[in-house]
Amino acid sequence: MSLQKQDLKKDLKKILPIWAGILSLIIIGVAVLRIFSLNIINYLEYPEMNPGQMAQAFLFEGEKYWLKCLKKVEKNSKTTGKFYLSKEDPDYKKVVELFEKSLSFIPQNSTIYRHLGDLATFNGDQILINYFQGMTLFYENRPLQAIEYFNKVLELKPDHLPSIEKIAQAYLDKNRDIRAENFINMYLKYSPDSGRASYLQGYLSLLRNNLDDAIRFFKTAIEKDPKFLDSYSFLANCLESKNRIDEACEVFKKATEQAPGQPTYLHRLGLSYLKANKPEKARDALLKALKLYPNHPRLCFDLAKAYQKLGKKSYSSYYLKKALELDPSLQNEILK
Repeated sequence: MSLQKQDLKKDLKKILPIWAGILSLIIIGVAVLRIFSLNIINYLEYPEMNPGQMAQAFLFEGEKYWLKCLKKVEKNSKTTGKFYLSKEDPDYKKVVELFEKSLSFIPQNSTIYRHLGDLATFNGDQILINYFQGMTLFYENRPLQAIEYFNKVLELKPDHLPSIEKIAQAYLDKNRDIRAENFINMYLKYSPDSGRASYLQGYLSLLRNNLDDAIRFFKTAIEKDPKFLDSYSFLANCLESKNRIDEACEVFKKATEQAPGQPTYLHRLGLSYLKANKPEKARDALLKALKLYPNHPRLCFDLAKAYQKLGKKSYSSYYLKKALELDPSLQNEILK
């Protein structure tokens, strides 16, 4: 038996014993949705939904098809003796489509990567099996364990850019700049004009306290890949560190234009406006963010600050009270 088949058999042994639990959990989830009469497709059509709700809606819908896939695998095993499901299966394709949509709103969802890894096991794709296992571990805050699986991917496909990027990211997060630099150079070898490569170079420069280089790289990353939002956050943070607050505000403003439904960047824009002593603009940005996340304690707290600076004490008191009701620990940061 080949090594790849042995690995596949081991992976199957890991997931098959928990099938009953997985199936029962998903069946319960679907039952709950029916009890509350939630039509997910209609649910997705509401433009006022926040990213968390959108991500959850796509996840729920995707899990319905994931359940269908598991049932097909079970059926195939009884008729052919093999636990197999083709990537061309329509339900398989639908799962991937819906899960990718969910990840576009919240890319850190390790559960989705675990689900995708299970499906990859059933078609024997060793690259995807190892990649999704790595992604699961990465977003479970186990980056060094994740690296082991990303390296397995690179043994099979040396130019697999997503794995190279995640290894570099993991080493950067752990402040291992020399190892990170090796993989950044590898990324540049295969994709020299990539915005992600510039982003990684900026992160490395920041780690080495080269703020000017970091700013230059992050600006380049945005020019090359304006939809990769992490570059905006890092660039704005660097600019704020150099007290270039107005420039930081402009960066966050551009980020909100790229992702108008993401409250995170509206929130950061509001905070930058507060630092720039522009309370009216801060209030407007924070109110927009609050519409997307109505019960976010920190948003309410920062909005109270904006109203305080505007001299509107009643509004400030209202949002401060709401923030403390949602999160009493904010009492430690009471307005001064």
